[in-house]
Amino acid sequence: MLTLILSTVVLASPSPATPLYHATASASSTTAAEDLATIDGEYAAALTTWEEACAGVRSKRHRPPHPDIEFFPRYRALSEGGTGAAIPWLVSHAKEAGIKLVERRKLIPDLLNRAFSEHRTEPWMEDTFFALVDARKLMDKDQALAWCRELAAVSPPATPHGNVRATALFAQAQLLSNAGREKDAGLRAQASALMLRTAQEYPDSLAAASSVEVLFDILADEYEGALRASRSGTRAGGGGVDGASTPSQPAVDVTPRFWARFSELAELGSGHGRLWLLTHVQASGLGGVELKALKLKLMEGLTSSHANEPWLIAVASEAAEIAKPDALQETVVILERWASSVSSRTDQAHILLGLARAHFEVGNKNEAIDLLKKVMHYHADTELAWEAEDMMGTYTAPRVGEEAPDFTTTDVDGEEMVLSSQRGKVVLLNFWGFW
Repeated sequence: MLTLILSTVVLASPSPATPLYHATASASSTTAAEDLATIDGEYAAALTTWEEACAGVRSKRHRPPHPDIEFFPRYRALSEGGTGAAIPWLVSHAKEAGIKLVERRKLIPDLLNRAFSEHRTEPWMEDTFFALVDARKLMDKDQALAWCRELAAVSPPATPHGNVRATALFAQAQLLSNAGREKDAGLRAQASALMLRTAQEYPDSLAAASSVEVLFDILADEYEGALRASRSGTRAGGGGVDGASTPSQPAVDVTPRFWARFSELAELGSGHGRLWLLTHVQASGLGGVELKALKLKLMEGLTSSHANEPWLIAVASEAAEIAKPDALQETVVILERWASSVSSRTDQAHILLGLARAHFEVGNKNEAIDLLKKVMHYHADTELAWEAEDMMGTYTAPRVGEEAPDFTTTDVDGEEMVLSSQRGKVVLLNFWGFW
């Protein structure tokens, strides 16, 4: 079993720009639902425009007004007109809309109370639970926990929607972890157990995905702590007889003892867990054909399920190093398929750099050079182009024992000389200059 203690609160809420159920939410009339869908679309477009206008503008004073300020009254009017599905947006966006704290302390509990008393069977209540987590500091903790426990009930079900029950469990875990973050290990353990339950019982829900990633962060922190402790113990030499120092002990590799726990998170759907396994694959204890098969399975799973994730794109260049020595050819195929599947040209360039490195390692020099030239052409004067240029120099520079590249030059007498014409002779090349 995975045994984790929740030490920090990590929120994994859905993006406010993309409500989960608003467009199809039940409303008092078809017109109200259509109005909400229209506002959702207009807000998403306004937010994109605002983010583009803010690009490169560091000072908040010089940024244009946030679109939440304009849209808050429109969502509020829908809510007051009976469209409950507008409530989670209002709760999550009240602060950015400029609503003062004193008013939020009254407004948000009132909105959530209306949602839980009048709309508990609606599918968009999944959004409401994420909003509740965001606004937990403005809520009465006991009341919020009561809502979570009631709507998480399965027998008899308080709500017909499994995703709502899943998010109720996740919200309950976040409320408990926040209450016991520094003092009560028992509450943190309860929170951990609730997130595991969410992931196990509702594996396809957003709450499950949020839960396993929170648990991954906790386990990753524990692993890093174990690494630091191991290294600290290695550096600390003990005192010997008559005060003489004794040699420090060799470092203990703590990675293998974490393998099973990260594997369980990966089985529960954690993409970061799968990536950890791939980058620490030697800790599996496997070798030969089994180790190669595990590498390729993890690569295939990550690049098919998380192709556009920034955290995966960022490590694309390391694929060849992980694949060495026996899985390089298959990795070339995987990276080619991955590069063709991503939507962003910048993301594709990152993958192409990894693919070029794999081609070089396999011996496909011409294919690798073509890829690097492509990156340098489409991303000139960027870090991507500079990285491609550096890689080109690293892999194409002549190495000791290789034949020197042919070139033509002029000797001290002004005569043209071709290096290849000196084949069979001892040639000393003297490179000099002024710097």
